[in-house]
Amino acid sequence: MHYQSVQLVKHLCNEIVKLDHEKAASTLQAPLNIAAVKGVPEVVEEIFDAFPSAVYIRNELNQAVFHVAIANRREKVFNLIYQSRELGHAFLSPQDLSRNNGLHLAGCLKSQPKLNIRASAAGAALQMQRELQWFKKAQRNAHCRPIEDTKRTEPKVNGRRRRRTREPLGVAHGSLGHLLSWPLGRRPWQPLGCLLFAPPHLSTPGSGPRQVQEVEKLSPPQDKEWLNVEGKTPSELFTETHEELVKEGEKWMKDASTSCTIVAALIVTIVFAAAITVPGGNSDGSGLPILLKEKAFKVFAISDSLALFSSISSMLMFLSILTSRYAEDDFLYVLPKRLIIGLVTLFLATIFMMVAFGATLYFLFGHEEAWILIPVATLACLPVSLFASLQFPLLLDMFNSTYGSGIFGKQGDRILH
Repeated sequence: MHYQSVQLVKHLCNEIVKLDHEKAASTLQAPLNIAAVKGVPEVVEEIFDAFPSAVYIRNELNQAVFHVAIANRREKVFNLIYQSRELGHAFLSPQDLSRNNGLHLAGCLKSQPKLNIRASAAGAALQMQRELQWFKKAQRNAHCRPIEDTKRTEPKVNGRRRRRTREPLGVAHGSLGHLLSWPLGRRPWQPLGCLLFAPPHLSTPGSGPRQVQEVEKLSPPQDKEWLNVEGKTPSELFTETHEELVKEGEKWMKDASTSCTIVAALIVTIVFAAAITVPGGNSDGSGLPILLKEKAFKVFAISDSLALFSSISSMLMFLSILTSRYAEDDFLYVLPKRLIIGLVTLFLATIFMMVAFGATLYFLFGHEEAWILIPVATLACLPVSLFASLQFPLLLDMFNSTYGSGIFGKQGDRILH
């Protein structure tokens, strides 16, 4: 059904582009805007492929398709920007009717984007992290490297391959008048050529969106300090609209850390007491444990020690979360990293504690009534299984969001524009 739907959209787009330029653009404006709002990249991709000038089509708010994708937090539609041969600033720098550029839209959190973020991220802290990823990605893509069309070959002149010159966007992908209809697309300090031609020094090898440090060096400060009609920069707008989400993320982090700290403290108390009062007691003469030569005792000693170290590490991690300053940027890496370490060490402490408990039971029943060990060992796995089933989804989502490939990146080799 999905394949048939895409083919239908492709057929309709091919029929629409047979119309004159202005009529085709007006016909595609509504479906393009709806697809960007709803997050349907297949429709946007087919429209771009059939009508390349659609990338410059604006809605009633004077927002292009990538502006709409950013405003509604539709990362699948936004990722189509990596399949373009144009520079990122050509799509993100122009402003809408409120003089908001791409950074302003990424920094503004409204009701609908908030619902979309909550649907894709569990917990207020992860929602704040996702918002920071959107804002940082918009900053980094201000001058992202265009995709080179490796399939195209240039004609040869006198046995040598002719050097390809970059065509003006208005000539290559639509009428010049359509490009000049961007009333706010050009900065007061930029000449008109900044919109019509790509700066050659920004398309050098190694300046792609993955090269974060180089991209941030090339990003002009004017993009980050641009003022909208309210006189606010993107950073100021981000702070203002995310104030409530920061408070929710702080509360979520503190509640989770408080609960986990109590559990870690209980494990520390149990395993520390078990280390002092070893199974079987100590010898009166030497003071050494009586069961020191038993293999099960070595298992008990090692697992009890690991449980103690893991639980103390977990407790310290959660305490560091409770005493954190909870700045906006802390939700990007610092707080998620501490929570990941705390949950992992707490899980390991639970496992080692249950192993130490099983080794203790072996001293009591292992020689005479070994059948008792089977149900006891089965029940000992129950707390570990419950912890894994309840906390592992959250831990996996947080790990993928912090250290994974992320939601941004090129998702296809099809060059769209």
